[in-house]
Amino acid sequence: MSLKKNIINKIPLIFIAILSIMTLLSLLFFAGCARGEATEEQPVISEQEDEEEITEEEPAEDEDEDKITGMEITGNINLLSGLEISDTVKNSRPLAIMVENSPDSRPQSGLIYADIVYEVVDEGGVTRYVVVYSSHEAEIIGPVRSARIYYAEIARGFDPIYTFWGTYPEGYDAIKTMDMDLLDGNSDAYVPYTSSGWRDTSRSNITEHTAFMSTFKLREDASKFEYSLEGGQSPLRFKIDAVDSDRGGISDIVINFSHDTYRADFEYDRAN
Repeated sequence: MSLKKNIINKIPLIFIAILSIMTLLSLLFFAGCARGEATEEQPVISEQEDEEEITEEEPAEDEDEDKITGMEITGNINLLSGLEISDTVKNSRPLAIMVENSPDSRPQSGLIYADIVYEVVDEGGVTRYVVVYSSHEAEIIGPVRSARIYYAEIARGFDPIYTFWGTYPEGYDAIKTMDMDLLDGNSDAYVPYTSSGWRDTSRSNITEHTAFMSTFKLREDASKFEYSLEGGQSPLRFKIDAVDSDRGGISDIVINFSHDTYRADFEYDRAN
């Protein structure tokens, strides 16, 4: 009788447990259904569509570059001027020489024989020239002036024999790192490669305006120091001149480097 009573007493507990389990299962079932309804169908992106989106178009060829290349002058040309020259002159190593341009130094000597003349603004608005010779020789060049690091940077693009009249110790140390052959007319203890320059006081009694050199003597000096007299390079490219009707109507160009003392006027001689 006692056993039966115990069973009867436990029936409500068993019923409550079964009801709890059924309730939990129902909640899980409906939650799963709700999640399935809320889940949106994600679009399927095919590999082909994805590739089309990320594929970049190949860059078109530069038409202007093609036009220039088609008109580029090749063959036996001066690497500095683009003019036709002989094989002997073509292999002539450039000389890059520092030339003064202060009013007291004018008129300079030898500029007419240069292949390239760079005019560069120096301290105080003064300009100075980096004069490059290759296809022509000059008996007298000057007045020759001192080197600066930024002048040397311009010159070394031609793999020249870089020539000047003095510099300062720190400047020479920097120029040495540029791997150029050097000639100095000042006989400084820290610049061992002395060139055969001379002083001419007939034009001025100011020392800085009296130094001169010659390409003939400079090449002799270079040979003495076992510098190569052949070679050189150029960052320049040249193309065939446009026909006269396509050259425009400009005949005068004025460049104001700093002030009127260093104003440069260029006039185009269309007839020649």
